[in-house]
Amino acid sequence: MSPTEVRLVLTREVRKLGFVARNGSMMLELSPSNKVFGWVGFNTALVRHSEQIELNMVIGVRNEVVEEVLADFGSAAQIAKGQPTIAGHIGYLTRSKSYRPTMIQRNGEIDVGEIIDKLRSIGIPFMERNVSLHVLSRNLRQPHFYRFAYSEHRVAAILYLLGNMRGLETLARDVKQRWKDCPQPDLVDILDLIGSLKKGRSKPLSAS
Repeated sequence: MSPTEVRLVLTREVRKLGFVARNGSMMLELSPSNKVFGWVGFNTALVRHSEQIELNMVIGVRNEVVEEVLADFGSAAQIAKGQPTIAGHIGYLTRSKSYRPTMIQRNGEIDVGEIIDKLRSIGIPFMERNVSLHVLSRNLRQPHFYRFAYSEHRVAAILYLLGNMRGLETLARDVKQRWKDCPQPDLVDILDLIGSLKKGRSKPLSAS
């Protein structure tokens, strides 16, 4: 069995749970009214000097409304339509909060049931919890998700959607303090984004 075959088998199985191909990714509709989708990815790699395949199951959530805010305000933090707003290895969603890949023998059978059970018991509940903007904002600040896909930009967009202007001011102070010794384009962009969000004024994409 090759890494590609492993991904094909698992993709076929998650379709049975309601996941569909959307913009090149496997997504599960969680909240049509809020435009929130569960997201699952299967990263595979051959282990050097071994007959094993390493499977890294990544669990995420795509919140279209949050991503639309970033697009409307011309932030450099925009990501492709098929990519998640938040995502992480499934092991980080457990009590151990550690990277624990599944090892598959190339000449053996893949234990599909065990992998899908983890998706059902750990992955999908995580997706469902993160339909809430409050929960999503908290998780984006956690160590295992921090700096994933411009997490601070997404926290800013969420605070804007919640009408939390004081939260935006606090975020700006925290960002300045955290990055004070290493100025970079991302710092300029996040502060510019927060300033625009506080004014409730979008800017053309060409200005990002």
